[in-house]
Amino acid sequence: MKKFRIKQEIWETIQVINIFWTDERKTEELKDYFHKDMVATDTDRKRLETCGVFIAVCGAFTDYALKRFTYRSSIAIYYEF
Repeated sequence: MKKFRIKQEIWETIQVINIFWTDERKTEELKDYFHKDMVATDTDRKRLETCGVFIAVCGAFTDYALKRFTYRSSIAIYYEF
């Protein structure tokens, strides 16, 4: 039973993190979920050192993706008529 609760808590945390940086675009809220001295790598295998750098990259990616999606969506709508 305890193992299930731990798995459930992990899954809920992952969902909250994904919602913050994608749907709600609350990237600053991510600082509560990552260690301040964390290290990650991006898709180019560049090191992202510190939570602040990681959050900035998440925000930039989301902004880029939303602009690209909006642009492509408007083209699709334009050509439907």
